[in-house]
Amino acid sequence: SIPNFARPAQLAMIYICKGCSGCCKGCGDACGAICKAPCKACDEVCKCCNNFWAPILNGPLGFYVMGHGRACMLVVGLCGAAGAASAKGEGMMACGGAVVIALLHAFVAYYMQRRILSGINGKTLTASEVVKESWEIIKYDIVFCFYVFAFVGCTGFAFYALTLGPGGLGFAAIGLLIAFHFFAPGYIFMWFCCKCCVSSFDSARSGRGFSGGAAPQQVGNPA
Repeated sequence: SIPNFARPAQLAMIYICKGCSGCCKGCGDACGAICKAPCKACDEVCKCCNNFWAPILNGPLGFYVMGHGRACMLVVGLCGAAGAASAKGEGMMACGGAVVIALLHAFVAYYMQRRILSGINGKTLTASEVVKESWEIIKYDIVFCFYVFAFVGCTGFAFYALTLGPGGLGFAAIGLLIAFHFFAPGYIFMWFCCKCCVSSFDSARSGRGFSGGAAPQQVGNPA
């Protein structure tokens, strides 16, 4: 047993330890709250970004449109830096033309997606509907018609801009544009073929029902 004269000292030590424990707990709670606030803010920002981009990503050609947007921002940034560092008028003209071309491609990509969605107009977003509206755009849309000719002209200008001395970053931006002019038609062709295949498969499946097909016909007379 602890002598009576030693108990006050022991109790004092207990209270001192409790005080230190309370201080440590308070510091831990404060640090936790401080760390949680930025994390919560980042989470809310990410949710807002996802909600903002979801209509584009979930629509037809979502990856294509988002890729256009990011490539456009990259080209604009590279051309802006190259134009600021370049004192040559021809180099600035090449960078300015590259910016205009990048913005044109980004606008038309977004326009095509909105055009497809407006043609579907609340219908089920199936492959057959997407193919139908895409084909209507190819045949009758005046913006797409002009864009086809502008695309060819933009490709020629991109190669010509390389001869104007746009500088290191300008060369990078124009090289990205040239790569896009070869990548985009291939991507659209493969996307359209894929949608046509899926549409044909869906039509065949809905026609047959995939429930074993037609009932087998009896051959010969029953025994």
